[in-house]
Amino acid sequence: MQTFRIKFDGIFDFDELYNAMNKWLTEREYEVKETKYKNKPPELEISWKSDRKITHYVKQNIDVDFHLWNIKEVEVIKENTKKKMIKARVTIEVKPDKEFGYEDYLKRDSDWKSTPFSVKLKEFLNKWVLKRDIEMVYESQVYFDAVHFVDFIKQKLNMKMDKGAF
Repeated sequence: MQTFRIKFDGIFDFDELYNAMNKWLTEREYEVKETKYKNKPPELEISWKSDRKITHYVKQNIDVDFHLWNIKEVEVIKENTKKKMIKARVTIEVKPDKEFGYEDYLKRDSDWKSTPFSVKLKEFLNKWVLKRDIEMVYESQVYFDAVHFVDFIKQKLNMKMDKGAF
């Protein structure tokens, strides 16, 4: 699936952006986990893994990678109050994906990859039984979630108008 990349160079409130993005994902029932936090001033890298269980067989993922560099704190007067913001170059990557058979569907002690039969059964389910649902429902659903998420991020960075493509 397509990876979306947002590049921005300017002044913004990183804490507000970070919290708003996290809230956007959790409101849509994604479970967000921070998997990487690397702070070496003037550079910062953060990675999130977020997933949403659709059924006991299907899970949708949106992974987010932040990379900020040339970070400088600045004071901005906004609505007659001083506010601390940062001036930085930032790249945000949003990667939508789907996962099948993440739980033990056959209720055994093993997972899908443990026996040749389980592997073949999963391939058969994905290729023949669930193919239409996979292509028409699960892929498009997580893709459009990612498109709306990218539009939301651009709005927060004042890069985009109120109305997106979809």
